[in-house]
Amino acid sequence: MQNGGLPPVPAEKWGNHVVLLVHVDGSSYVADVGLGEGPTQVFPLEEGAWEDRGFRFMLERRPEGCWRWQNDAVHSGLPGMHFDTSSSAASCSEFWDYHEWYWTDESSPYVRSGVVIHRHSPRGLLSLHSCTLRRTHPDLPRGHEVVATVTTRGAWFELLEEVFSVPLADLRDGARERLWARAWRDHAAWAERQGAGARQGGAEGSESAGGA
Repeated sequence: MQNGGLPPVPAEKWGNHVVLLVHVDGSSYVADVGLGEGPTQVFPLEEGAWEDRGFRFMLERRPEGCWRWQNDAVHSGLPGMHFDTSSSAASCSEFWDYHEWYWTDESSPYVRSGVVIHRHSPRGLLSLHSCTLRRTHPDLPRGHEVVATVTTRGAWFELLEEVFSVPLADLRDGARERLWARAWRDHAAWAERQGAGARQGGAEGSESAGGA
């Protein structure tokens, strides 16, 4: 069981994920499909650093059965995580409270943020953040680039199907409209924050020039 934060680890942050360990011929391997920005291949449960599609990862042993997995520095959203191999999940009931918080609490990133989906490609990691399609790779300037920004419902669903193989044509009862409305609302709110930051920066710059 792991958390995505840096130490010290708050007790309430443990148990938001289960790391899948596979044991073969006396060796243990991490086979976790939940790390959207992480490695694409199974990796051994042993200390070391390795490269996967140009991204660098590291695994460190910590006291009392704990491990620290370090993500590539280009990924700011998930810098890494701790997991404890001395514990295991007895049933899904252990995750109910955290699951409910994730999907209902206003402070949860799943409630505050729009659609985020990842897909690895030969040229880097493709991510859809609300209405912005972004590519991330250590070889890119600043580590990422904006590939496209969609502003219509049709283009958004077409992008989901063509780039991420997520067909949503059969959604019923206005689900398509609600999903698009949420993505566009979050994109508009992000754009407004970006504009406010630029305006504030420009005003501060003007004041500094005037004072000089």
